[in-house]
Amino acid sequence: MNSIPPKKHQQGVALLLVLVIVTVIAGLMYPLWQQQQSAIVRAQSSQAQLQAWAVLISAQDWVKSALKFDAEQSQTDHLLELWAQPMPAVPFDGGQVRGWLVDAQSKLNVNQLGVADTQQREQQLAVFNRLCQVLTLECPFWPAVADWIDTDDIPQAGGAESAFYMAQQPMRRAANQALLSVDELRQVAGVTEPILLALKPYITALPNVTPINVNTASAPVLMALSPLLTEDLAKSLVARQRSEPFERLAQVSEVLRQSSVSDAELNQLVNERVMSVSTRYFQLQTQAEYLTYQWQLNSLLMRDGGRTLSLMRWLTEVEP
Repeated sequence: MNSIPPKKHQQGVALLLVLVIVTVIAGLMYPLWQQQQSAIVRAQSSQAQLQAWAVLISAQDWVKSALKFDAEQSQTDHLLELWAQPMPAVPFDGGQVRGWLVDAQSKLNVNQLGVADTQQREQQLAVFNRLCQVLTLECPFWPAVADWIDTDDIPQAGGAESAFYMAQQPMRRAANQALLSVDELRQVAGVTEPILLALKPYITALPNVTPINVNTASAPVLMALSPLLTEDLAKSLVARQRSEPFERLAQVSEVLRQSSVSDAELNQLVNERVMSVSTRYFQLQTQAEYLTYQWQLNSLLMRDGGRTLSLMRWLTEVEP
């Protein structure tokens, strides 16, 4: 019987030992390699975010300057002006940036539900209820929205205050302050995601009482302002937005007077508290694509005299 020479046996054991050592080292190194790759990805993402932020802020500053220039050139705001056109994609080293500017006063301001005056609050509740009727939506939650915004903890009929929310899961308190974003409505009793998504094109959250710009508002928003604004009347106002925008509220009265609307009714509807032909608040969305990443900056802008201010902004990563 042949036996393995001692020297070859030792070489085989040594080779097996080397293979074992290599396997162990590979097992130990793989998690370290994964961590290193993750660190590289995080570093690239952070770099991309910083680059995108710098570009988006620059784009925002350009828009603010454009709005300031627009105010110097015209006392009205309408959809034929340069600010209302989509900003084309502008290339930069490694990516591109583009944006959209929306007249925030083309939408109903949810924060007006929190006014202290009872009569004015009832009027606002009627406006938001009419919006839902126009959109054929069931919206029994507007009193709860008013309670969420107002500063007291006394629930109104059909509303809900902190005592109600503290008994829910998760527990929470009514904000008792103005909304920063309509997305906060998800916290309010009765508001469902499908209804909120259907309402978002027509509502906004602004820090002050704001009239609706008749030069930019949609027909459903105009119809919500008053039962006098039938679908036909609202559509006739919308038709002028891209052909002959209104320069004065008196022109709106002239159009509505042709439909047998009385002067008393016109005075309640066509006044500076309800309607306007110009805008102070704008919502800006700018999106930067850099390398394989996409970032979106949302900004609330306000024109105040000879300057344009950024009241609020937040950055989000967009899925490619």
